[in-house]
Amino acid sequence: MKPCRPTAELLDDRQAAVDGMIESTGRRYGWWSLLKAALVHLPVFRFLVIPDTNDAANGSLPFCSQAVSRACRCGGVDPVPNLADRLTEPGDLARSAFFGYRFTLLATVEGDHDKP
Repeated sequence: MKPCRPTAELLDDRQAAVDGMIESTGRRYGWWSLLKAALVHLPVFRFLVIPDTNDAANGSLPFCSQAVSRACRCGGVDPVPNLADRLTEPGDLARSAFFGYRFTLLATVEGDHDKP
């Protein structure tokens, strides 16, 4: 897991972004939306389909990266400008110039504490 944090000077309204994310909590997960996003990114199919860039067409239940993208837009920034929120994947957010790398979490196995 690689946590990233938005750069403070880019986010216009932090509270609106937080409120947008809170609004997404407690809702059902958007499995159907996730499936549609995955289908658009299939190796051959992705070259036959023009990606949707309309962020206003986000009426579906959100999945994880879609919810993050929506919340950032509530704060005044579109983290992936040339892609609709409903098609945003974690890799798109990771490549976004809006987020800065902070650190990497690594899993350890019991007994590996002595190894460098």
